This record gives sequence, structure tokens and C-alpha cells, in this order.
Amino acid sequence: MKFLCSNHRKQLIQSPTRAVECWNQWLDTGSNLIEQQNWKRASSYFGCCYEVAEWLLAQPELLQNESELTYVDRYMVAGHHLAECFGRIGRHDVELHYLLTVHRCLMNYVMSQEHKYWSLKNNLEISLLMLSRFTQLQGQFKGYEDCYLETEKHITQLKSQLN
Repeated sequence: MKFLCSNHRKQLIQSPTRAVECWNQWLDTGSNLIEQQNWKRASSYFGCCYEVAEWLLAQPELLQNESELTYVDRYMVAGHHLAECFGRIGRHDVELHYLLTVHRCLMNYVMSQEHKYWSLKNNLEISLLMLSRFTQLQGQFKGYEDCYLETEKHITQLKSQLN
């Protein structure tokens, strides 16, 4: 799914600073719409946040030690809010898609040697919690148990690295 128009996408790709500013504005607007239970409109704003965060994560030259976790957090927050909106409007297939996409991205960073310096333990725990919540509300999806076990293994490894 695409949320940004080609003009906005092009403008934001040219300015990471502007991209982050827009992400902040859109997150605030989406959050206000959630308070009003306007899930469909909120999903548009969170979708734009998600695209921006996805792009920022894919630009390793933009990442600096103090901002890496920020980009990961932005990606995770946008993806989880987007999933929640789709779940609230009854699109549980799309909700699960975004939950799994975010989770896979986090797992890929953990398993990648080039990103081993990222402390993703908390992100993985939150992502796993969101997947667990989905299975409690919507029923277990195929592969959940394997996903759970694999994630727990990596969380344990990250905990040992942090100590």
C-alpha cells in the first residue's frame, strides 16, 4: 500500500530533516484522530509515517549512533499504529500484514551482523507483545509459534549481550 503521493515522496526523500518533521506532525494528527475514533483517516496519517520511517531505515548513510534507535522506533510506532487502525476497521488481514512486516524488519536487524550494535531487545519485546495481542483477539495465525520461539531466542541473546 502507498500512502504518500509521488510529489510528497520526492520532496521528503530530498530532505531527511523535513521527513522527520512531517513524521512528527502526521503522528500527532493520527493520534488525535484515534482519540476521535476516526480509524480510517488516522490510518492515512500513520501510513505516511510508516512510509517515511521505512525510507529512513533504508538509508544507512543517514543513520548516526544517537539516531539509529530513533529511526527504528519511528518505524515500529508507525507500523503498530497503522496495524491498529486497520484492525479497528475490521481489516485484520492488513493488520496482521503490518504487524508481521514490522516484526520481520526488527528480526532482520537483530540477525544482521552490520546492525549488531543496535539494542533492539525492547523493540522485539513490544513487537512480540503486539503479535501476541493479535492472536488473543483474532486467533492464532499460521507460524505464530515459530515466530514466538525464534524471537524469544533472539531476545535472550540480546539480554546476554547487554549484561
